[in-house]
Parts: sequence; C-alpha cells; structure tokens
Amino acid sequence: MSVSDPNELMVNGTTLEQAGDLAAAEAAFRAADVAGHDGAILAVARICITRDDEEGMRRSFAAAIDRGHVTAIFNTGVILAREGNSSAAELAYRAADAAGFVDATCNLGLLLERKGDLEAAEDAYRRADALGDGMSACYLGMLLEARWDIEGAQAAFERASERGDSQGASRLGSLLEDRGDLAGAERAHQRSADLGDAWGFYGVASLRFRQGDTEAAERAFREADSRDHGPAAHDLGILLYKKGDVAGALAALSRAVERGNEESLEALEALRAAEGGLQHRKELEAFASAGDAEALYELACQQEADGALTEAERGYARADGLGHPAAAWRLGVMLAERGQPDASLEAYRRADDRGDAMGAFNHGIALAHAGQIDAALAAYERSEDRGCADAATLIGNVLEDRGDTAGALAAHRRGDAKGGMASAYHLALMLQESGDHAGAEAAYVRADERGSAAGAFNLGLIYFQRDEIAKALEAFARADDRGHAGGANNLGVILLNRGERDLARSAFRRASERGYAVAPELL
Repeated sequence: MSVSDPNELMVNGTTLEQAGDLAAAEAAFRAADVAGHDGAILAVARICITRDDEEGMRRSFAAAIDRGHVTAIFNTGVILAREGNSSAAELAYRAADAAGFVDATCNLGLLLERKGDLEAAEDAYRRADALGDGMSACYLGMLLEARWDIEGAQAAFERASERGDSQGASRLGSLLEDRGDLAGAERAHQRSADLGDAWGFYGVASLRFRQGDTEAAERAFREADSRDHGPAAHDLGILLYKKGDVAGALAALSRAVERGNEESLEALEALRAAEGGLQHRKELEAFASAGDAEALYELACQQEADGALTEAERGYARADGLGHPAAAWRLGVMLAERGQPDASLEAYRRADDRGDAMGAFNHGIALAHAGQIDAALAAYERSEDRGCADAATLIGNVLEDRGDTAGALAAHRRGDAKGGMASAYHLALMLQESGDHAGAEAAYVRADERGSAAGAFNLGLIYFQRDEIAKALEAFARADDRGHAGGANNLGVILLNRGERDLARSAFRRASERGYAVAPELL
C-alpha cells in the first residue's frame, strides 16, 4: 500500500495513538483526512479531546460537521458528558447546535443549567422549543416553574405534552393539581401514563386515591411500581397495609427502600416493628401484671399512643408509685391536660427529684406559672444539666426578663449549640437587637433549618429588605408551611407583585384564617 493510502494512514495513526505518540498520531489522521478518509476528522477530534486542545476541538468538530458528521459530534458530546468532561462536551454540543441539531441544543441547555448559567440554558431551551422539541419545552417549563413563572411554565409543559413528551405531561399534571384544576391534572397525568411514564401512572394513582377509588389507585401504583418508581412502591405499600395485606406491604416498601426512597425505610421498620409488636405487647402486659415498673411505663406509653388515656394514666400512676422517673413526668402531663395543676406540679416534682430531665423542665414551667421564678430557674438549670436543650431557652428568657443580657445570651448560645430551635431563634432576636446583624442572620438560618416558623419569617424579612426576593419568597413559603400567618401574608404580597394572583389569593386566605388582618379585596 502507498503511504498516501487513507486506510493505511488510519491504521498507522491508531497504532501511534495507542503507543501514546499523540502528535504523530494526529499527523497521520490529518494525512488520512487529506487523502479522503471520511472518518479521519473524527479521529483528529478524538486526539484534540485527549490533549484537552480546545481550539483543536472547535476546528475538528466544525470540519466534521461540514462533512456530514453532525450526529457523530453530538454522540461525542453525550459520551464526554457521561465521562464528566463537561467543557469538551459543551464544545461538541455547541458545534452540533450551530448546525441546527435540536437534540444538541437541548443537551447544551441541560449542561449550561447544571453549570448554573440559567440565562444561557433558557436561551438554548427556547431555541429548541421553537423548533418543536418536546423535551426542551419540558426543561424550559421546569426552569420557569423554579422561578415562579407559573403561567410560562404551564404553557411550556402544555407544548411538551402536545409533542408527546411524557415528562412534560406529568409535570403539567402536577402543576395543574397545585393550581386546583384537578380535571386538567387528571387528563395530563393520564396522557403521561399513556406514553408509558412512571410518573404519569403515579399521578393518576395519587388522584384516584384522593378520590377514594382505592382499586384504581392500586392498579396505577402497581404500573408505576413495575417501572421502578420508588414513591409509587412506597404508597402502594401503605395502601396494601391499610387493606390488611401485610406481606404485600412489606415487599412494596422493601422495593421502595432499594430504589432510594428514604421515607420508606422508616415506614418499613415501623411495619416490621408492628409485626413483632403484638408479641412484645403480650410480654409487656405479663410483666406489668407482675408489677414491673418499666413494663408498666412502656405499656402506658403504648396505651396513650393508641388513645386509651384512662388505661395509660392508670399505668403511669402505678409505675410512678414504684418510683419510675419518666412515668411521674408523663402522669404530670396528663394531669395538667385534665386541668389538675396542683396534682400535676407534685408529679413533676417527683420526676425531678428522681433525676428526670423532662420532669425538671415541666416542673420549672409549673413553678413559673405559680409565680415561683427562682425555683423555676433552678429547675430549668437541673433540666439543662440533664441534657434538655430547650431548658437553656427558658433560662435565657428568665435572665433576659431580669436584665441579665450577658447571662441570657450565654444560655441561648448553649441551647443553640445543642441544636435547640427556640434557643437559635431567641439568640437571633438578641443579636439583632444588639446590632450584630450577621450573627442574627446566621442564627435565624439555624432556627429555620430546625423548623422554626418565626425564624423562617424573620429570615424572609432580612432577605426582602436586601431585595433578595427569590430567597425571601422561599423563606416566607417555609414559614407559611409551618402555619405562620405573617409568612402566608408576605408570600401573598410577593406572589401578587409577580402577577401570580391565584396563588397570592390562596396565601392571603391562609393568612386570614390564621388571624392576620388581610384587606378583603385580596381574599
């Protein structure tokens, strides 16, 4: 063969590439390209990728596309993305995108979105959407929904659904559910299911279950479960358990756990515990009958959880009589709930005297209600020493009321360090009042992360005052979810300013129901 034979040049280039001589390999591949080998330019591109030669990649990708290899360049981008070489993948996608290859435009948008360049990602999605790509319309809708452009998101999901994108149809169903259009949601979920999408079946199942049609719900859950859908397996397990099919429930929840559904693990363990619980309950009853204090207490806890309050109180009283610390505390709680403060105080005192942390905590609260603040403070201190983080909050509140700012701050810091939600919130209030705004914000963040509605609300105010509207909206939404009236109102204000009138009206209604004074025209 002649040295100008394109096939021989390709073989030589491959041999040199495998030997690690990339410069010589590239020269051979370029010679093969000049000699007319159709795939040689792709080999040149491969060498440029290996050498991380961005300019070489751009030129070789463009040359390959000029010769009709646009699909190959797109596939190269897919492989590079899977390998984690996002910069090279982006170059490949951009080259194929420039040639009008719509799948590359969509993938380019995904890559840019993952990089955090949302503006460029949206531009790519819109260009692919304009060319009729269903998947890009879906991704555009998800981007718009994330920034609360609900009308734009719905329109994008509708286009995706019309073009046969199953994920877009499912997303449309979920969005319509949130907007209260259950009939439209059902149609969208069913379209997604008809296209074979697991989320579509799951959406249908959830609606059917809400409507009380458990047989249809079970069928749809099973369809989604058969497509390896974790949440569907979880909900199927719960449904089967309620039907009395314990074995089926255990199997479904196990599948959900295998698929990474975190909440299913707790449900599975609870179900397994319940199966073994019947035998344990019988053993407890036998030991309780024999006068075992721990058995009496544990049995009373189960009876209280089951709603058998008379039996539970009787069990706590018997265990308390045998010197059980926590039983005295729980008895005190039940007596307080029945309006017997004096008897409750004595029960708390017994629990406290026996070294129970919660007994000391509630003993302190009862003493404070009786006006015995010094004694209450001492009880709180004993409770904190025994590990109760919330006791530090009450210590801080007492010291703050007495004007001991340093002592109050120290107490709230201790409670915050132990993970106390209320301590973090009160610490934030004190720091904010002292002018330490950075420290206050950090404490509000911790309180919010621990579930504080007021913490989320005050954090939202900070963001709003800084004109960080997206973060403020999220914080007010968390406060609203936790039942905060002001959070619901402020969420409504932001949504109204964004033109989301239906969602804003719903938020204002929640605020009004929680006692917030909302202008009638906003409801």
